[in-house]
Amino acid sequence: MSARDPELHHVILTSGRVARTRRRDVGADTLALLAPLARALATERRGGDPRPVPTRPGYTIRTLPVPRGDVGCTLCCVASAAAGGDIVSFGIALCIDAAAAALWRRLHSIDEALIGAATDAELPPPRAPWCAVVPHVAIMRDPRAGLWLADFKRCLAWSIAAQERSRLH
Repeated sequence: MSARDPELHHVILTSGRVARTRRRDVGADTLALLAPLARALATERRGGDPRPVPTRPGYTIRTLPVPRGDVGCTLCCVASAAAGGDIVSFGIALCIDAAAAALWRRLHSIDEALIGAATDAELPPPRAPWCAVVPHVAIMRDPRAGLWLADFKRCLAWSIAAQERSRLH
């Protein structure tokens, strides 16, 4: 990995599965499509109202309060009309600091993670940037969501990273 081609660690807390996605794997058109949503989510540190997921009718995304409220960490939850509620929560950390560690612990406190996380809240999170995911039980009522959610979360994480970079420079 180089600074020109960074990697995002995508961790499923309930299985411990880790995938890596390079920034170059996300097209400019996708980043542009997600930019307005990423900009809004990246600035809502105390939680926000549900917003439509682009190109996915019946799905919404909202932010949840972020531990410490620091820049560089975002906590989101996706809801599905078909499932009748939240289907996945995920956190995005762009830097290695106390806020990222607090976000890692917060994700482990979500009910579904308490049922059986394969990762440990007390161990350090992966190297940043990372996107850690907690699938909710309700996702089983909407199996089609699994066909696009993983890519959506990774692309949104890269779009939020781009928004944060532009805000800080």
